[in-house]
Amino acid sequence: MDTIHIAFGCDDNYVKHLSVALLSLLEHADPLREIVVHVMIVKLSKKNKAGLRAIVEKFAKEIEFLIIDASLFEKVYLRGHILSPVTYARVLIPDIIDVGKVLYLDCDMLIKQDISQLYDVNIEDWYLMAVREPMMDRSRNRALGMPETAPYFNSGMLLINCNKWREDNIPHKVLEFASNEHERMFFHDQDALNVILQNKWKLLHPKWNQIANIYDFESFIQTDYSENEFEECLNNPYIIHFTWIKPDSYTCKHPSNVEYGVYLLQTPWAGALHKDKLKVLYKEWRARIKQKRRKIKAKLKELLNI
Repeated sequence: MDTIHIAFGCDDNYVKHLSVALLSLLEHADPLREIVVHVMIVKLSKKNKAGLRAIVEKFAKEIEFLIIDASLFEKVYLRGHILSPVTYARVLIPDIIDVGKVLYLDCDMLIKQDISQLYDVNIEDWYLMAVREPMMDRSRNRALGMPETAPYFNSGMLLINCNKWREDNIPHKVLEFASNEHERMFFHDQDALNVILQNKWKLLHPKWNQIANIYDFESFIQTDYSENEFEECLNNPYIIHFTWIKPDSYTCKHPSNVEYGVYLLQTPWAGALHKDKLKVLYKEWRARIKQKRRKIKAKLKELLNI
């Protein structure tokens, strides 16, 4: 059996999430299967490297840290809540990892299935396999110059055919688009990847990348999934992707945030769980005080006929 190559992009802000992704991935993996974890970084503290290495070596697997040249991303689109160039690291995978196939995963994931089932899928005829976003505003496609009906994938989980990417110089094309088309972009490298790889990728079942906002939909009719896909993604996900509100936040309502916490408590970053609780409670207290003041002010105006 081929060695499984898994890639992540990470910095010191996301390392606690990566610890959970690694621990859950390796606990569910076939213990006899060779796995190499590639962590792409611009920089990462020695302490955080040591913590991640301890998790991987506990399962007798291999980990390597690949330093990315940040100057490659000087001109790419970076806005909003994503300001780290490491978000574009996945684009460089075929250029810096010399293998035929790599499974890329975002750090903020919880893996609940043996990853070999996904890695062993034949992708010789495709540049990648990915999961479609549950529902993408068609205006996003129009802004990117894509047909409104074209499927749009989430780049948090990508099974990459590195050979085809190298043959067609995909990394260069994606970075060029991300550098020159700022006015058309919003979702960073994900937008660029969807444009460059339009009609060159294959759909995976959404259970392999359960986007957190799936719980915002009352029915499959509101999504781009079939009824069976929707129900299985909702009730039996293989990979959970904590998009937007992260699972260590006191405000996260995702049903698997407790499971995330169980894993985090087994890592060197256990103290980071719900670290924002006091801050959130303080904000809620201030909001209630402001609301009471508004009510008192309105009552006084009413009594004084102001």
